[in-house]
Amino acid sequence: MSRPVQPAPTLTGDRVTLRAIRPEDVEAIVDISVYDGVAAANAAEALAMLRHIEADAARGDTVHWGICQSGSDAVVGTIGFYRGFAGDVGEVGYVLRPPLRRRGLMREALALVVAFGFERLGLTTTVARTAGAPGADATPPTHPAHGAPRRGPAPTLRRGRRG
Repeated sequence: MSRPVQPAPTLTGDRVTLRAIRPEDVEAIVDISVYDGVAAANAAEALAMLRHIEADAARGDTVHWGICQSGSDAVVGTIGFYRGFAGDVGEVGYVLRPPLRRRGLMREALALVVAFGFERLGLTTTVARTAGAPGADATPPTHPAHGAPRRGPAPTLRRGRRG
């Protein structure tokens, strides 16, 4: 089932704000732009990736946000649901600039996105697959709801319970 949500709505937490990524953000996010496992090498590739993501969102297969620290409009990471929503399952992907990792920012961003998935998209399950992205520092404990195992299958969260 597709779930068209475009542009991505702004979600606000205590330390992060999630917002739609704009073309003027592209220069600043080249180094964290990835589409289908391929990293952007330059601004033109990052813009092409953003256009692909926007097309995916228009079809209802993706919801994509830029992560900003509260009080700033600068995008320091990205997060979203990718690869469609078959079976009411949302796959979460995310990346955060290395200097900002391990500060709880992604944990807060992920909590906002997972809540959005359950409450606004009607998802029953979310999964996160973070390993393999260029430069990724996979953080499985970030998902689901902060108790996922460090090894094993993709972390999963079902509405109301861990699975």
